[in-house]
Amino acid sequence: IEIPDNYSFESIPEDISLTTVIGVYKMVFGKTNTGLSYKRHLTLKDGMFPKERYNEFRKFMKKISRFDNQKVILKKN
Repeated sequence: IEIPDNYSFESIPEDISLTTVIGVYKMVFGKTNTGLSYKRHLTLKDGMFPKERYNEFRKFMKKISRFDNQKVILKKN
């Protein structure tokens, strides 16, 4: 993602790595010369899970949603 020369980053979310029995989620931000790079990885593990794990699945997905909704804040120089 490129940003105009007259802007700079005020806030960038921290990198995230989350591993559970349900799956793996990673989000990585990196500053470049002209902007920002963003990588997101989500892997849900194969298999059948017992119904008792449903709440764990929901918590995992809610965390991912929270992470995905974080904001990058720019400021004008």
